[in-house]
Amino acid sequence: MSDSIFSDLFYLDHVSGDKLFPVKIRNRDTGKVSFRVSRGGTGGNTKEAGYEVDCEFEVKRLVFDHGYAVRASTRDKSRNGLYKLGMRSIKGAVAI
Repeated sequence: MSDSIFSDLFYLDHVSGDKLFPVKIRNRDTGKVSFRVSRGGTGGNTKEAGYEVDCEFEVKRLVFDHGYAVRASTRDKSRNGLYKLGMRSIKGAVAI
């Protein structure tokens, strides 16, 4: 993985054509920078419901194999949020 805050392994394909890359987020309480995943659903878009994950391969496994949502953004940060395969206009995931 590069030093970028964006995933080098995959992106989520939005119906608009935007490519949403999992993005590292800084935890304001601890200062830790990591990817954030969640099971999604009601209350899923909260820090309490999310998990901080350092390993990009683990993020990919959770999203692809276990249906987790992930904080993702376009590279220019014009679109961002918590996204899950098959939800919120996500057509699929593309491995890089």
